Amino acid sequence: KVGLVILVTCSFTLLITASLQTFASWQSRSAMLVESSTLSTETVAREVTTALLFFDDDYANKALAELGNNRLVLGAMLYDADGAAFATLKLDEDPGEAWAAPTEEAILEHPDVLTVSRKVADQGELIGWIRVQFDRTGVLARTKEQAVSIAVVSAAGLGLAMVLALILSRWIALPILRLSATTKAIESEG
Repeated sequence: KVGLVILVTCSFTLLITASLQTFASWQSRSAMLVESSTLSTETVAREVTTALLFFDDDYANKALAELGNNRLVLGAMLYDADGAAFATLKLDEDPGEAWAAPTEEAILEHPDVLTVSRKVADQGELIGWIRVQFDRTGVLARTKEQAVSIAVVSAAGLGLAMVLALILSRWIALPILRLSATTKAIESEG
């Protein structure tokens, strides 16, 4: 019984620890993606200010193309102050409601996509908006890989704990069983 209690306690502790580790890893990776994606979007927003001021769509498209070098970028759209599309980067889908002009700065997290919307301003005056979508599937995949690794290590640790609990319980119980047998033998002779 002692071995079983030790085994159940170890198993429960191992399961809780593995779950917390996986959750913390997911939160950390997700926060890093949000931070780097927001920084990239804000950098491009500053770069396209001149393009919007002088209606230079070639320069705006070049700036968005540089953003496209980031393998996590799924697409981007630059809007003028009135919300009309000004420049676009590789939209794989029909620019429907998901690509409607933003009306406020936002970071929207969906399971597979992170969308960052930022205003483009010149001396505090709104001259446009930029919306960029980033792929989150890589973050999810790495977290799942880590969860599998943790599960394998936990299972191995649990197996080892079972073996040790069995050996330990027998080691503890054997002298008691011998004493009991000796006591019974003395009683029967006695």
